[in-house]
Amino acid sequence: MLEFIRNRAQTWVAWVIVALIVIPFALWGIGDYATGGAEDNVATINGVNISQREFQVAFYQQEQRLRQMLGENYDATLFEDQMRKNVLEGLVSQELMVQAAKNEGLQVGAGQLASIIQGVSSFQEDGVFNRATYESALKMQGQSAAYFESRVYRDLLSQQLYSAMYDSSIITDHEIDALLKLERQKREISYIQIPAARFIADAVIGQDEIESDYSANIDRYKIPEKVDVEYLELSIDALKNSVKISNTDLEDAYQDQKESFAQPEQRKASHILIEIPFEATADEKQLAEEKASDVLARLRDGGSFDALAKEFSDDLGSADLGGDLGLFSQGDMVSGFDEKVFSMSVGDVSDLVITEFGYHIIRLDEIEEGSVPAFAEIEDELLSQLKQAKAERQYYELADKLTNLVFEYPDSLDVAADELALEINKVDGIERNGGQGVLANPLVTQALFSNDVLNEGLNSEPLEVGNDHLIVVRVSDYMPAQAKPLSAVRSEIVEWLTRQYAESEAKSLGEKLLSAVESGTELSAIEKEFAVSWADVGLIERSSGSVNRLISQRAFELPRVSADEVAAGTVSLGGDYAMVVVKSVELYDVNQINDADRMAMRQRLASVQGGADYDAFSSGLREASTVVVRLEE
Repeated sequence: MLEFIRNRAQTWVAWVIVALIVIPFALWGIGDYATGGAEDNVATINGVNISQREFQVAFYQQEQRLRQMLGENYDATLFEDQMRKNVLEGLVSQELMVQAAKNEGLQVGAGQLASIIQGVSSFQEDGVFNRATYESALKMQGQSAAYFESRVYRDLLSQQLYSAMYDSSIITDHEIDALLKLERQKREISYIQIPAARFIADAVIGQDEIESDYSANIDRYKIPEKVDVEYLELSIDALKNSVKISNTDLEDAYQDQKESFAQPEQRKASHILIEIPFEATADEKQLAEEKASDVLARLRDGGSFDALAKEFSDDLGSADLGGDLGLFSQGDMVSGFDEKVFSMSVGDVSDLVITEFGYHIIRLDEIEEGSVPAFAEIEDELLSQLKQAKAERQYYELADKLTNLVFEYPDSLDVAADELALEINKVDGIERNGGQGVLANPLVTQALFSNDVLNEGLNSEPLEVGNDHLIVVRVSDYMPAQAKPLSAVRSEIVEWLTRQYAESEAKSLGEKLLSAVESGTELSAIEKEFAVSWADVGLIERSSGSVNRLISQRAFELPRVSADEVAAGTVSLGGDYAMVVVKSVELYDVNQINDADRMAMRQRLASVQGGADYDAFSSGLREASTVVVRLEE
């Protein structure tokens, strides 16, 4: 089976992992990701360590995904413990898969890896990869380029194994036929739907029942506790709107920064890449050099650069374009390649240039001179930058003062508001489920109903409700929870009890109908005896949308029937009730299915089977491996 997996893996059927990667790179080396000094390891898998830093990066990324999904509903205390376990288990599982993939001889070429990832748009400008944006994003995530690129390599390597195993699933015609017979079976059904509304007029609700429900469910009829709130708000965005910048400051900023806005010289080049596999042997390197030399010789003999690139280049992203890499600045490309391009003249074709990716043959196609923008071109951007910088300075100064003042004067916001020129905002009637705007933040609700703020009457500490956005809250008045008087909720209780009575009567009638059918009463006689009407649906499939889903689902749960018999059952429709009968069952003739539908069915079953095989394979690897986990609980 493993030999079959090795063969199938080379087809690269699915690059699912690319959808999960948000940071692209182009023509960069793939270095050793284990940078930095000695670190505590959270796990060891067959002698390979997972570092604390690696775990922290993975945990941070998962946490950010959850924050984006849940927004203000994210609560770290609810997720952290389980998420720590899940993240570590994911890292262990991936390491096991990477080791298994390497043992089976699977590879991801450096050039192939770059070509797959470089097309992702997140770090492109005007459709071209931008190195500065790439490096900036990695720094924001606390990752080095070498570390990140190695993680991507490992993701793709383990994905090869998954794809190979997915494709190795064998689905027999017997399995397809069995599923077809099950899914496409048809049933002839009729049903009686009993609306609860039929019994509402019969309901008689006495005073004793009303008082009993009121006493038993007093919490249902309570007015929740509420607080009236005062708060101060401080944010960079608000400060930025009031910041004034003089023309002199703008002109000085232009003189200081115009070089940073300058458009550097850019060069347009094409290349032919003969890749060296990642972790290549000496023989593989020799073969790559010989192939590259042969292509260069053809080029020197008058061969077309574009044609040779399309035929031989291993850079999948540029080969179909005749090797065209577009415009780029000095420093954008990998060392060696970059130096060569910026030493050439337009029209020059290089000798072999070796980089971490392999051997390149480079042609310089165009040089675009650099330029410095005029003041008017960047005035708006400079103004925005200066406002942002000034607002940030003010914000941090005011935030520090705000923290001190609300602590020094803990029972009032007046002093802080006066000294910092902030407005005291007031909102009444905030419940424990939060208010609107900044008061909807869970941190705010938690503070408002804390002992210090609610019971002691103190200011909260400054609460961060967004990026560079603080508020301080206090409770100006408290309204405890209290039960509404019976007179105020009497009609609500009567309505509730009436609905309960009606639904109970509908269910009771449904059970009587079922008993009548099961005792052999003719279906037509049931209509007259109980004043109900059959809905004759006829033949339906399991997935039919022409009938209430709960009714069709119940019909296909009932046992198959023989001639002159019916199967019957009841089902709740969320208030209403129904009694369903199956009169006949029509089996599907599997010979009717066309080849396309059968293939789609085969692929669906293969997906399920492949996933199960992968899980079993992963579990087997875990059991056969030495895994030591050291993550603190």
